[in-house]
Amino acid sequence: MKPTIKIFILCLFLSTVFEAKAQFSSNRYADVQTYGLAGETAIGLRHGYYIHLAPSINHKITDNLAIDFTAGYRFPNLYHLNDENRRLGAITTIQYHIPLFFNLESTFSIYPALGAHIGRTDYTRSRESHFLAGEVHTTFGVLGGLGMDYRTARFNFNFEFLPGYDFLTPEYSGGKNFFMRRGVGASVRYIINAPF
Repeated sequence: MKPTIKIFILCLFLSTVFEAKAQFSSNRYADVQTYGLAGETAIGLRHGYYIHLAPSINHKITDNLAIDFTAGYRFPNLYHLNDENRRLGAITTIQYHIPLFFNLESTFSIYPALGAHIGRTDYTRSRESHFLAGEVHTTFGVLGGLGMDYRTARFNFNFEFLPGYDFLTPEYSGGKNFFMRRGVGASVRYIINAPF
């Protein structure tokens, strides 16, 4: 058999395999899509570094795109005795979910996220040696990172790692504006309009 014919047969075989795989993937995606992920809204609680405990809402704009909003309070000395501040703040992000596993009952996805944070931080009860002792100021900046999302029939569990950059008052000595843990957090939410 001539090399040209062998190459043609190989190309025909590979194109058939890839077309079948694409058809299988689109059918699986169609099952999820018609099951109604777009438009779902989940409400619950988020616990994180910037805000310790907060009501949180996540809304699926499309099957992949979601918007997330959290607003709440940071408690001083929750984890260790030198936790210097209390804060009233909010975090909002846009997420693009990439499903790794999905069926009609559950989905597991990873997602990149971009967003912003804003808060009013109170150091008036800090120890006197802290460089911001006695001050009250506003923090504002951007966040970006990765998250993991698991959704069951009615519940949504989420963890995200979102480093942040502050444009306003640096909260660490030396004028440091970049915070590795700024948007780290985990959420548990109830899906209020699941289609089943």
